[in-house]
Amino acid sequence: GSGAMVRFEIMRAGLFVAMMFHLAAGDLLEDCKADPTNATCTNSANYYTDAMVTADVEKLCMAMPQMPSCVIRDYCSAGSIAASSGHCGNWNFLAGVCSTQYGEKMQGMAGCMTYKMICAANSVVDSCSDATKQGPVDLITTEEARDGALAQCQEDNALMLEISPAYMGDGHDMEHDEHDGHDHGHEHEDGDEHDDMNRRAMTKVCDMCDATRCTVGLHILSAGCVGDMGKGHCAELKKMCDANTGLGPLCVEAAGSGGAALVVRSLLPAAAAAVAVAMVANKF
Repeated sequence: GSGAMVRFEIMRAGLFVAMMFHLAAGDLLEDCKADPTNATCTNSANYYTDAMVTADVEKLCMAMPQMPSCVIRDYCSAGSIAASSGHCGNWNFLAGVCSTQYGEKMQGMAGCMTYKMICAANSVVDSCSDATKQGPVDLITTEEARDGALAQCQEDNALMLEISPAYMGDGHDMEHDEHDGHDHGHEHEDGDEHDDMNRRAMTKVCDMCDATRCTVGLHILSAGCVGDMGKGHCAELKKMCDANTGLGPLCVEAAGSGGAALVVRSLLPAAAAAVAVAMVANKF
């Protein structure tokens, strides 16, 4: 009777309030994109939610998984870079790609559009200037990582990564396709051949890196430079590693790795399970 009607009215009112909040948040986002100097835009969480930031980061890293911020995100997902490091928040990844002051300045990418607008000149948006929400200081760029990797490969062409076929199948036309990766997995792994999520392909990674595309540039560079940062082509990586703490295996040799023989790292692309990244001396 009347109790059910009251409950219905309360539910309807609650739904209306939720809908109005959603519309208001959407309107506020559009307003703040148009004019980020307005005081109502200060708290970005009110209109550019964590889920929205995550979706934009996902879009960026699907498009270019080799961007250093996306590699850092993979390491964060794998737990190789600690959540407490200050490098693993979605705003850290977003700023690392999009920021002109703290990142790679990739503002033409679709996933950077909201960031570019709400973090424009004279913006009052809190997250744009919050020191805990930026990319690493002196973040290496995608191009620097690629150039360093090419130099590393000239020095040591035998560099190896155990790498997931899913990481190689990122839309690039490459000879190492998913099928090829699986074949390698069978050749080099006995125990894991039925474990699709953890299948590994031993890949001579320098074959995956040239001047036009290099999907694993930062992995190659860190594998070659960690423990020997004095080499010329390691300069940009060294600068980033010197300026930050907590960047894990990108900067610090894995404990007990025995130097160049085997450096084990984690590589976790969004679509694949964690796989080992290994540098194996003169073996393919």
